[in-house]
Amino acid sequence: CICVPISCVLMRIEIRQLFADFVQCDRADETVTCFTTLLRALSLTEGKWSFDMLRAAAEPALPFSQRKIFSLLAERRARVAHLRQQDRPPLLVAGAGPVGLRSAVEAALLGFPTTIVERRTQVSRHNIIK
Repeated sequence: CICVPISCVLMRIEIRQLFADFVQCDRADETVTCFTTLLRALSLTEGKWSFDMLRAAAEPALPFSQRKIFSLLAERRARVAHLRQQDRPPLLVAGAGPVGLRSAVEAALLGFPTTIVERRTQVSRHNIIK
């Protein structure tokens, strides 16, 4: 029998719930808040984390269904690993709609310096990335 401190069990449950909340967000402000809260729970510094750090910190606490997201992102990242060896020009994404957000996330994941420009000051519709 392996004894696990109750604080570790509670932390895993909290991380699972925070991750589920983050994935289910459908508003930009909610997404940022949920992700920042998740980073704090994982003891990752906002702005100083990488995909690999996030995956290593979160995956052990997540069930298979939630870990699948990391697997899919890692596969996508590996498919274009050769781009990492080349010069990566900065990218500008005009518009933070669902397509713009997805493009920006994928470009940043691939290592491109990415900037999003959005003229709206408020998000009035759901920007859902699938």
